[in-house]
Amino acid sequence: SNLVFDDCHRTALAFIDLHRRGSGKYTFYRSQSADMFLKYSEINTELIENCRVFHFGSLSLISEPSCEATINAVKLAKRNNKIVTYDPNYRESLWHSRDEAFEKLNMLVNYCDIIKFSEDEFQFMTNSDNLIRGVANLLKCGVKIILISQGANGCIVASRKGIQQIPTHKIDIVDTTGSGDAFFGAFIYKILSGGKNTEDYSNSELCEFARFANAGGSICATDIGALPAMPDVDAINRFMAENTIK
Repeated sequence: SNLVFDDCHRTALAFIDLHRRGSGKYTFYRSQSADMFLKYSEINTELIENCRVFHFGSLSLISEPSCEATINAVKLAKRNNKIVTYDPNYRESLWHSRDEAFEKLNMLVNYCDIIKFSEDEFQFMTNSDNLIRGVANLLKCGVKIILISQGANGCIVASRKGIQQIPTHKIDIVDTTGSGDAFFGAFIYKILSGGKNTEDYSNSELCEFARFANAGGSICATDIGALPAMPDVDAINRFMAENTIK
């Protein structure tokens, strides 16, 4: 719903070449594509003003006018005290340079309540391979919860309450496409279901949410395709009951 149609530009495409163990190589067709031309004036701001959580990624930050639209939308969400969640989803091939990517990926961090990184994204964006130092710098920027997905090894969840590594389930990996989205979506669901401010959750609660998120990501990796493999809440609960943790 609320899609904006552009009659002058093509839709961006992503081609995924699956490798062994379900990992994929991405090739993008995104030259002057419609999403790059989204204007802030085309956004229904009432949706942001009435939402509970505002989620964004970094692809819309690559070029104008979508970059300005994203910045203004994030700022509007923050002014209205919404939970702001961010998945950088850094794709190096889409950026003009690593320096530009570093600057733009970090430009809205101080507006975010929850950020999910891959391990490579965390090191790149914090400019550090030291977990403690990187987490500390993000917390200083105002980020409340930091998630670092680690694939088959689970994830790290960090906040001012502590840093914890959460193992995940044993599965036969088919296709990891969309697993990060399933992981983060499941975590956000638990945050919203709990009904608390993000900073008020205890370390044990965040660890519980991370285990649920791990299960969501694991389920998505057991089938071909991102959307067909996306689990619902019941599927995640069943999976957690039937499968063991490493």
